[in-house]
Amino acid sequence: MNILGDKNFAFLGGALIGIWLLLRYKGKNFKTTFDLLTPALGSGAVIALITCAGGSFGKALAEAGIGSLIEQAARQWEISLMLLAYLTATLIRIAQGSATVSMITTAGIISTALTTMNLPYHPVYLVCVIGFGATGFTWMNDSGFWIFSQMTGLSETQTLKTWTVLLTVMSFTGFLWVLILSSILPLV
Repeated sequence: MNILGDKNFAFLGGALIGIWLLLRYKGKNFKTTFDLLTPALGSGAVIALITCAGGSFGKALAEAGIGSLIEQAARQWEISLMLLAYLTATLIRIAQGSATVSMITTAGIISTALTTMNLPYHPVYLVCVIGFGATGFTWMNDSGFWIFSQMTGLSETQTLKTWTVLLTVMSFTGFLWVLILSSILPLV
């Protein structure tokens, strides 16, 4: 059961079933089927490579002790932890591209500060701010950027002018709304 329930085995099994269904119901031979699959595998490999490189960078940042630096900045310079969380998620997102890695890394970094600080608002607001920080500023090192670009047929420039601008506006607007809500309804 452990082998059958493993996510990698399930992914492989799903891919094999998909290939089998394509062979059976399209009536094509192996060579034609694999010729059809080659461009998709190439695109998927590039996306996986970019995402894995981003995950490695995020792990290196977490291991470097950035959390203690953020905590010191929040205390010594009296900068809002919410602003620092947003900026950290945003900078990690810009630097390495993956929103998921940005959120996970920033949460790990900010969690260090939560153990020693008393917040004037509920920690759920920090979660929201981290999510909004990791949402915007997508560009060419983000696999989502390429998926959107390829699926819509837009060029890189067009994707930057539409997708990137839209997500950046959503990110900043969400951050402002969280700031407003945390001051009106702190939920402490």
